[in-house]
Amino acid sequence: MSRKFLPTNADFGSLNVIPHDAIFMVRCLACGEMREVNRLFLEEKAGHTAQLKVIEKRLKCSCGQKAAKLMAGYYGVEHPRLGSKDRS
Repeated sequence: MSRKFLPTNADFGSLNVIPHDAIFMVRCLACGEMREVNRLFLEEKAGHTAQLKVIEKRLKCSCGQKAAKLMAGYYGVEHPRLGSKDRS
């Protein structure tokens, strides 16, 4: 079975309330590309109490668009019968 990024369903407001073992992924809403982002990089550039919506507005994809979705989650394996419930 292959591992897949499974975003959490929680609506986090700022970086400081997200668990430190969570993985951050950014998805471009224009082209669909997904990349992993280092938490320390986000905290260094925006501050550890920055709102996720503010950070999303500042992110720019390699395709040139400023349309990003910042997600926190974990790598895991989908349940064979349930699958993953992606609310993106």
